Amino acid sequence: MSRSSTPTNNYPDADFSNPPPSYSTSSASAPYSYHVFDVPDSGEANERDPLLSNEQSRSTMGDNRSWANLVLIVLAIIIIPRCIPLLFPKSTLTSYWKNILPEETCDAVGARAYTATLASVLNDWDKIEACKMTEVIVHGLTVRKPPICSMSTLDGKTIVQGRWTVDFNESDCFPLWSSINPETCSSYGMRSYHANLGYVPPGLDALASCRDTPVIIHNQSVLPYQCELVRKHDKTSGQVNLVAKGHWIVEESSCTPKWVSVKADSQCSAYDRKRYTAVLEGIPRELDPLETCYDAPLQLFNLSSKPVSCDWDKEGRATGIWYFGLPECRPVLKDIHDNGCFETGFKVYCGIDMLMVVTVL
Repeated sequence: MSRSSTPTNNYPDADFSNPPPSYSTSSASAPYSYHVFDVPDSGEANERDPLLSNEQSRSTMGDNRSWANLVLIVLAIIIIPRCIPLLFPKSTLTSYWKNILPEETCDAVGARAYTATLASVLNDWDKIEACKMTEVIVHGLTVRKPPICSMSTLDGKTIVQGRWTVDFNESDCFPLWSSINPETCSSYGMRSYHANLGYVPPGLDALASCRDTPVIIHNQSVLPYQCELVRKHDKTSGQVNLVAKGHWIVEESSCTPKWVSVKADSQCSAYDRKRYTAVLEGIPRELDPLETCYDAPLQLFNLSSKPVSCDWDKEGRATGIWYFGLPECRPVLKDIHDNGCFETGFKVYCGIDMLMVVTVL
């Protein structure tokens, strides 16, 4: 069977004379149309988005739980330590002090240190706390001040010791003065005294003991106003030692002269002013009479005042002068009469027992 060279046209209606247009990318039109939607950024997402709302809710709940946990922790730190003693109370304190011993030297005037070892401390007690709460008795009295507590180790055991300063019934810690020697009057009403510190307890400084140790003079306890170290020759040993010397100034009646012969002038020296004089008697020989006169007060009209001036009288005695305001030196004009002018710018007025000249403008 032979084949024909002419092809068979299976598409009689097709027009093959006009080929289809080129399908190049530059001339081809898009066979489909698309609608582009703008997708918002995550930061601009709508809060009503269910996924975002759930995430934020979880974050907020997490923050609230963190704060709640923190508050609970703080409350636990505050409350639990206070509740533990109530829930688990300590046993009764049974500790006591043993080997209560005084130190050989004194700590201060009238005070000595004591030490002791704490015994019978139960396991549920802190040793330092038990040390401070355990009372100690010295000379039959309870020492009120808490001890200074310390811990040390001896042969593998912990030892707690307390130290107290006892300032009662410690007569060996008081320095002793030698005889008190009076001196001359130092000023009006005052006399000087001095004494050496005959005994200084071991551990104390001589000058510090001098300043802190009083002496009894005229039934009064007086501390020295001055202390110094002086050389003293020991006749027995022939040595020269430094000793503390104290000085006092004490009120004394034998150094207090008295005012006598108090007199007032017959007339007032000025309005509301009258002069009084008095003689100072019994001035100690070691005092200057006029200086003592200025320091000596006079009791008059319920007032105590020193003289405004001092001088010698005709008999060579120290005399003081005062001025006091008295009602008799404050006259009041009554029944005033105008006597006319006696000179340009001046007019005379007369009252009872008084003549008054007034400047008239």
